[in-house]
Amino acid sequence: MWSSFSSSKKGVFTLSNRDEVVPLNDYEFSSDYPRAKQRIEGLMRSERCGDFVITAKRGFEFEKADHKGAHGGLHFEESTGFGLIHKNGQKEVQKEEGEITEILPAVMNLLSV
Repeated sequence: MWSSFSSSKKGVFTLSNRDEVVPLNDYEFSSDYPRAKQRIEGLMRSERCGDFVITAKRGFEFEKADHKGAHGGLHFEESTGFGLIHKNGQKEVQKEEGEITEILPAVMNLLSV
């Protein structure tokens, strides 16, 4: 896996590791990394992001913690979960896949807001 992401002034995102630098659009992620390109682009375009991002090797973190889990992993196991929302009188709906950005609109809909 790649160890860092960076962007040029032209907004071209690159992936780099010890041996090579590759434009993000030229790299194909496996299905183990769902929506990786879109997620990296979103991260790099965030006003809170710096000029480059460093990632830890899968299975490692930059901080020792007693809890299991990390923030911002791109691997399937680090970026998926489940959610359960209940409202009396609401028909049960199951969704196999979704994005974190879909949670707030779903909750707002249930609350009729």
